[in-house]
Amino acid sequence: MTDFDNKSEFADELEILPEISQAEYLIDYPFKDKALLHCALTHSSIAPDPSKSYERLEFFGDRILGMVLSDWLYQAFPQADQGELTNRFHALARQEYLAGICTKLEIQNCLLHEKGSKRLAERPSVQADLIEAIIAALYLDGGLAAAASFIKSHWQVKEAIPDILAENPKSALQEWAAAQKIPLPAYQLVSQTGSDHEPEFCVRVQLAGFPAETATGRSRKTAERAAAALFLKTHILQDKA
Repeated sequence: MTDFDNKSEFADELEILPEISQAEYLIDYPFKDKALLHCALTHSSIAPDPSKSYERLEFFGDRILGMVLSDWLYQAFPQADQGELTNRFHALARQEYLAGICTKLEIQNCLLHEKGSKRLAERPSVQADLIEAIIAALYLDGGLAAAASFIKSHWQVKEAIPDILAENPKSALQEWAAAQKIPLPAYQLVSQTGSDHEPEFCVRVQLAGFPAETATGRSRKTAERAAAALFLKTHILQDKA
């Protein structure tokens, strides 16, 4: 069998994979090169080598998303200064926002992963990676227009400046500590449980003169955000009520 026959056979196999057709339906884009979408949906747990998982595409998609969002915000808010544009950008590019888009579209149900790891697709970090990988696959298959069309169809550029407390509690806590002229908050990993594909992190945040607060999350970053939000709610916002 020739290499051409092998490629043709592989393309035929991708055509009938339910995850491929479902993903195309959900993102409303028919791929010319199904292998790109297959790669964007493939977790490293079943990839024959790292280049066959979504990790490289996720790296590329993150940069494409950043370029499209930066241009969009620059054009949409001509009076905004650098600080405002930065706050708006981070609100639209953070992991939780991307994971929200993934679950709204239900693309996580198309994830190709190792059998027995049912909760893998529920992790916000995986969901965000999927979205970035799909953006890169769209770019490689249909150019910048295809990637930008997807982004502008599902991201919302709101009129209001993002609430830094809700969008980034770690930054809010750090700014509050700096304003009070006390040492910045310190985060400590208390424990990590679960499997490699379904971990749970427990993180403690400590601020001088206050009891520590502890929270958990599917990633260390998520756990730190949760701990900061809990600290703000318990020790700072309560005082203002």
